[in-house]
Amino acid sequence: MAKTPDYAIEIHAKVLYTRFKNSAIKEAEQYAKKLKKSGDLDGHEVWMAVAHEINKIMKKNIKKVKDTEL
Repeated sequence: MAKTPDYAIEIHAKVLYTRFKNSAIKEAEQYAKKLKKSGDLDGHEVWMAVAHEINKIMKKNIKKVKDTEL
């Protein structure tokens, strides 16, 4: 499997979600802000993409829970 930037974003999102659960988005966004403040705009963009991917993971997990409750 080729290691693409999207693949790396997905892996980082899964790791952060596993480690931080509901505060994972906040963790990614805080790191993105730190990078932006230091002048790393590309890094900021990547970590905001990680935060967005975490949001997708969380929504998918909520849907799974709701589907199992039916």
